Amino acid sequence: MTLITDPERNDATNNADPTAGAATVRTPTNGDTRDDTRLAEPPSPPTNSAESASNRSGRRRRWPYVAAGLGLAAAGTASAVVLTGDGDEADVAEPMSFRTVSAEVRDLVEFTELDGRMVYADTVALTAATDGVVTEVVADGDSVERGQTVYEINGLPVVAFVGDTPMYRTLGPGATGDDVRLIEANLASLGHHTVEDDDGDPVDTGFVVDDVWDDATTDAVVRWQEDLGVATTGQIAATDLIVIDGSAPVIDVPIEVGERVSAGTPLVELSGGPITSTRHVEHSGEIELAVVAGAPIANGDIVYTVDGAPVTAIVAPDGLERELSEGVEPGEDVMALEEMLLALGHDADGDLDVDDEFDEATTRAVIEWQEDLQDRYEDDDVDVRVDGRVEPSEMYVVDEGEVVGTITAHDDELLASGTEIWSADTSG
Repeated sequence: MTLITDPERNDATNNADPTAGAATVRTPTNGDTRDDTRLAEPPSPPTNSAESASNRSGRRRRWPYVAAGLGLAAAGTASAVVLTGDGDEADVAEPMSFRTVSAEVRDLVEFTELDGRMVYADTVALTAATDGVVTEVVADGDSVERGQTVYEINGLPVVAFVGDTPMYRTLGPGATGDDVRLIEANLASLGHHTVEDDDGDPVDTGFVVDDVWDDATTDAVVRWQEDLGVATTGQIAATDLIVIDGSAPVIDVPIEVGERVSAGTPLVELSGGPITSTRHVEHSGEIELAVVAGAPIANGDIVYTVDGAPVTAIVAPDGLERELSEGVEPGEDVMALEEMLLALGHDADGDLDVDDEFDEATTRAVIEWQEDLQDRYEDDDVDVRVDGRVEPSEMYVVDEGEVVGTITAHDDELLASGTEIWSADTSG
């Protein structure tokens, strides 16, 4: 057993009762190496100087016990025993125990309630084009679509057309420009480019979506005006239309029917909506789409048929605007055609090289492709030409990885060139 005391005590401390401080005793028991350290309870302080002197003398006599036990300290650790001043063992406290818990990582969640009104980040304000009394207006929560009357002032409707060219002038016969194209594209999408025969079937009028206002355009405008119930002038004023990016929800209508307004007064607030791109047919005739909304268009897919004849998608970054045949001037359009043929598996028995030259192997690959189309449309009585030549009217240029957007609905399948066939959100 080892009694450990403080050998560094000074003389002032040595004059005190040796049992007044704490002592630590370590005893090895059966090889147990656990530390068991306890503090002795101090005795009562001395009551007089004589007793103190006696205690000092007794303390000096007890040092041999301490010295004799110091050599056992390194033997190990075990249960602790404390000697009192009389050499008796004192009671000791039980060992302190500890309880462990697992640490957890949690989210600190805080809720704050605020009063407010939700609004759209991007909005479009439609204002009155003229002075007058509001006789009709769309309702909050409605959706403004192509061809829909947004409001009326003095009984005259203002209609929404879709596009990205603003109306700024009166348009009529002989006019040219992008705004003319916008008018024609919307008239075609609304079905005013055709007429019906006595049996109710649509008849092609020769209407074409371009940038020239011709007689067919005037006739289409007259049919649209008749449908609206307004004067059939064959012209369109800038105040007759509102141009929007696409279908958009109405989020606020700050005026009431019957209110008098001046030009520029806000009448309707629309959500800005997504930015859209549109695709259009490049032929006039009976159009039947061969693609579906949400599906990607692969190089060589059939996009639609016109009067039964297939129109094929081609990925051609530089476009395809000339007839391609053997011996034509080398170019990027030739390479795009060869890439399409190879993607379809028409490689002229392995002789086709994808380059910019239309050679004999290219001709053979084109004929393989044309024969394949002829077999596919044999039952439709479609005469697919098989001669190794490719004309722009047979192809439809698409972007690589392009996906078909929302299909545009039409009342009939007889469409004019330039008529919208689908639109896609390009905001992202």
